[in-house]
Amino acid sequence: MLKYIFPVSTLLNLTFRRSLKNCIYASGLEDDFHKEWDNLITKYGLESNPWLEDLYAVREQWALVYHGNSFSATMITKQWAENMDSLFKTHFYRKLPLAKFIIQYLKAVVQLRDEELLEDYESRHTKPVLFVEIPMLIEAAESYTRMVYEDFEYEYKSQLACLCEPVGMDGTVYTFRVYMPQKQCYGLVEFNPSDVIVTCSCKKFESMGILCMHALKVLNNNNILDLPSQYILRRWTKDAKDEAVSSRHQSVVAYGNQAPLTLRYNHVCHKAIAIAVKSAVSKDALDILEHGFDRFIAEMEKVLHNDSTRKQTEDVNVVNSMPQNPLEQIRFVFTLLTLAQNELSLYSSSLVVPVKCKFPLLSYVSHAAHSFYLWII
Repeated sequence: MLKYIFPVSTLLNLTFRRSLKNCIYASGLEDDFHKEWDNLITKYGLESNPWLEDLYAVREQWALVYHGNSFSATMITKQWAENMDSLFKTHFYRKLPLAKFIIQYLKAVVQLRDEELLEDYESRHTKPVLFVEIPMLIEAAESYTRMVYEDFEYEYKSQLACLCEPVGMDGTVYTFRVYMPQKQCYGLVEFNPSDVIVTCSCKKFESMGILCMHALKVLNNNNILDLPSQYILRRWTKDAKDEAVSSRHQSVVAYGNQAPLTLRYNHVCHKAIAIAVKSAVSKDALDILEHGFDRFIAEMEKVLHNDSTRKQTEDVNVVNSMPQNPLEQIRFVFTLLTLAQNELSLYSSSLVVPVKCKFPLLSYVSHAAHSFYLWII
């Protein structure tokens, strides 16, 4: 896109790119964004650039300041964009063949899941070093995952450098202007001490799920030492995945014996993966599991042998339930493999086992999925 602005100078391209990113991901009020944009245009002498004029006309579609009321976790932040850019540069390139793209895609997914498993393990079994021993940070460290706590602690440190000025009062709601002296942007914070409700104009909690420096400054100034429970989102806590696993299995079990064959098959796969992961930390447990599987196989072969008619009927049902188009069959198999890997990730993240014991198992299942998928193609 920069060829429409600086077709020759590389140095200007780099500096302008950096300034444009700061403008895109800038937080605060809309007035702050307008000032930042005007400064950008004036600095580089681009007042009559038609491409930038068209871009500014649709600013609501790309400027972060207009998306404060939409929850996006951290997926539209500058750091997320840089991480994804690095991931794509590592695994993909422009002329990558389709077959190779699928392999690289699966490798990238496995890498992200391995990193997530490591973060989950560290969050459950290690404690962060607190900036200072205060009730709010202690509660945040006990509730949040390590990565979310780091973001929260950064906001808490930043509020120490902020100034807080009372602006007005409407009934029981107080309004404060919170800002950093060395920066032009600020946040307008409304605080209701009766129910400890705090909202900020920067919309960081609404969009990312953690309190911003402006809200923390107001809480600190009003002697609120504990982190209000309504501002601890469960999705950012250490045990968030435990509830996800439980709810998924309860929905499957609710079908009972009336469930379709493919659905019951998925449920059995989930149970098999779960027990295999739980047994991976003990040789005795694996021996028991293996002997149990041998006994189950013998019993199933006996049942299938005695009731070949039912087996044929079930085989027909399975075939009929699968997509008939070859491309759709590939997508169907790929979906089943993805579900199996997701299940393994969810269960293994909740186990108290060493990292070295978990990751080879996940890599083994992923490698098997890759091989089977390539065989299908």
